[in-house]
Amino acid sequence: MQAALRRGALGVMGTFTTVDSRVRAVADGYLGDMRAGDRMLAVPARTASLGASWVGRGWSTALTATRATDWINYDRVALARAYTSTDGAEQRAVTGWRLRNFWRTYDGDTHLRLSASRDVGRGLELLLVGDNLLGGQLGEPDNLTIRQGRTITGGLRASF
Repeated sequence: MQAALRRGALGVMGTFTTVDSRVRAVADGYLGDMRAGDRMLAVPARTASLGASWVGRGWSTALTATRATDWINYDRVALARAYTSTDGAEQRAVTGWRLRNFWRTYDGDTHLRLSASRDVGRGLELLLVGDNLLGGQLGEPDNLTIRQGRTITGGLRASF
């Protein structure tokens, strides 16, 4: 679903998506961890965004919040521990159907982005963008990946 509303210089927009992506079948002889009917790994069940923008008199700003929720992926920390273990049984646990034991559910994190620009004339525009303003770095797409932290970027855009 998608909706947008504009009233003068102010705009508000939102989206919501649901996904039910499942394995239909596995090949004969397949020895992996997926089974028919399983949800696909690392595919969020829901995504949503909500944003607001303001445009006027040479200025433009936008604030957007996004979130992906409810997906299954590997517990990468537990996998790494088992894989680097000196115990042969633990090392065998990271192959084939045993990988199912390392599945876990993730809920995601809300991402906040703010952008602003100012037209300074003669085809020049000043830009300022802030990404990951809430500073979350863990839990997406798994429990081992560390996402880029809070980032502020500035620049000058030239149009010819």
